[in-house]
Amino acid sequence: MAAAPVPRTLDIKEPQVLRHFPQDAAGFYWHHRVLLAKVGPGIFIALTPDEDLERLDLHTTDHLPLQRRADFPAPQAPYVYAFDEISKADLDRLRRRAQGLASLYNDTAVDDIEAYEWVVADLSSSMFGEVVGEDLVEQGVSLGDAALVEIEGSEVFVRRVSSGNKATFISSLDAARGDLRILGDFRDSQQRRYLSLNDAVNLLKEETMKDWPLQGPRVVLEFLRAVRSGPNDLSNYHLTWLKSSGINQHSMIAHDHRILCNVLRAALEVDQLNIASLLSFESLVRRIVQIETAVARSPQSPDFSGLEMMLEDTIGVTGEANTASFNTWLASKLKEKAQVAKQTRLYREEFRSQPSDAVPRNQSDPPQKGKGKGKPKAKAKGRAALGEEGGAAE
Repeated sequence: MAAAPVPRTLDIKEPQVLRHFPQDAAGFYWHHRVLLAKVGPGIFIALTPDEDLERLDLHTTDHLPLQRRADFPAPQAPYVYAFDEISKADLDRLRRRAQGLASLYNDTAVDDIEAYEWVVADLSSSMFGEVVGEDLVEQGVSLGDAALVEIEGSEVFVRRVSSGNKATFISSLDAARGDLRILGDFRDSQQRRYLSLNDAVNLLKEETMKDWPLQGPRVVLEFLRAVRSGPNDLSNYHLTWLKSSGINQHSMIAHDHRILCNVLRAALEVDQLNIASLLSFESLVRRIVQIETAVARSPQSPDFSGLEMMLEDTIGVTGEANTASFNTWLASKLKEKAQVAKQTRLYREEFRSQPSDAVPRNQSDPPQKGKGKGKPKAKAKGRAALGEEGGAAE
């Protein structure tokens, strides 16, 4: 069984002392203290092993100075109430608390201590710029303000930066990222350029572009994720589609589909392009989806009617300028007016179908006289009765 580690002083920049407690009931006659903030000559805000803060006057307290990262003095070592290891994040938090407490005494000017965070600084990671917890850093390998941590099975490079400078730090790294159209330079064991579909999809990122001309949501990532969850290879995907769609494998449509899939595979596997942010490949993938939709309608005679909208950009297929926002506003206004007209028509039809007495009128209006349609009905009934009696008499 391994022996318990011998307590030592902390490896931090702040002064450390042992404070004498001769009446301690548990037999710990020397308590470890870290002097976090200076209030005045010989007066400090000190940290206890229980992470409490106290005002410690060294002029009136029996104490022993300690060295950094060293053994406790031999005579006092068996009776020391010492600190456990303190994480950097906890120590920064306690420093800020000590500085705030010291400022209450107004004896000296106190500089604020900034908070620090660990930020993913790996440009190739999808988590670039995100904050990671101190617990992950402690489990990884750290050296000063840099560390390697494991996130979702992959090692990620992180940097420790102040919270106030985090945005500037991320922007400076992002500016050095390079060409956003390139995923990187990945090679196989023979040093040939190679990137599998699965790895490529994980690296693809849709960059926001204000001048993106195509209408509708982007389709590249959605299409490739569907391929990855199925055949997991673009060549196999074409063969599977060719077999399942019912299209003639010698037709021009099948030929175009194979070429487009091969171009897409070469762009990812060899050229290693970030095609999710490239207009040319967005159009190419939309063409693949267009072909597959038309074939699904009629394999023997693919129907492309209405599918030209998939490739519409700033100019529509009929030559008109696409003003999507304005058209949406106009459609909403026309819908409102149509709804008002519909309700007005229903109101008029409802009252036309009711008797005239149901139509509301003023109390002062004289009652309307009948038009005499009731009497002819009575006369008709009388004639009918006479006719029946005469027939009976005959």
